[in-house]
Amino acid sequence: FTTKSITKATLSTKSISNLDHVSANSGGDITDDGGSAIISKGVCWGTVENPDLTNKTDDGTGNDGYTSYISGLLPDKDYHVRAYAINGVGTSFGNNIPFRTPCAKPLAVTNYETFGQTSVTFNGTISPVYSITTVTFEYGTNASVLDKTVTAAQSPVTGNTNVPVSAVVAFSELSLDVVHYYRAKAVSCGGTHYGNIEPFIPSVTDQYTLTITIVPELKGSVVKLPDQSHYFAGTEVKLTAYGANDY
Repeated sequence: FTTKSITKATLSTKSISNLDHVSANSGGDITDDGGSAIISKGVCWGTVENPDLTNKTDDGTGNDGYTSYISGLLPDKDYHVRAYAINGVGTSFGNNIPFRTPCAKPLAVTNYETFGQTSVTFNGTISPVYSITTVTFEYGTNASVLDKTVTAAQSPVTGNTNVPVSAVVAFSELSLDVVHYYRAKAVSCGGTHYGNIEPFIPSVTDQYTLTITIVPELKGSVVKLPDQSHYFAGTEVKLTAYGANDY
């Protein structure tokens, strides 16, 4: 009789599942171990078809089917994945499966405005979550309908860190001594996100700030309610003091 030759394993790649902007699941099904024990298996992925083992998971040994967790991906990007299995003969691969990560929705925060002699500067913080994000500020005298827009000086932004953004609007484009409102707006392929609405008065007078000093310094905190950059005349502000340990 003649024994069967030992060969590389035969396997297929599992379809992509649980896909989000930075991770996905795949895996493999081993139909034939080639007559040699599987000593390593998983999936490998990359941005080119039929990726090598540069980026891979390690999902154990044996010829059982397995599920792999792929992490560290970037949003809005094309990838390829295929299963692999290593036995005593060598490495074999499953079929190549292309996939694309979706965009992540950006995050926008409206910060306090700052005033110059003839203008107001809108401030905000944007988290683009790797996607190219356009940043604007919406403003107007009606908080429900912010009908004017100005583009942030830093727009567009990208990356995965919080980015400070700002835009300057001259008092000549506003109604002096009238309450206005503004908010930050971030738009990317992942969608649109608005920051909170912040009130302001375009005037060099009638703006009241509240400065809190803690003595000894850093030995407690004081919370303002409402917490605003300025207050209109007659506004009641509640202050709550919290002492640090032993204070």
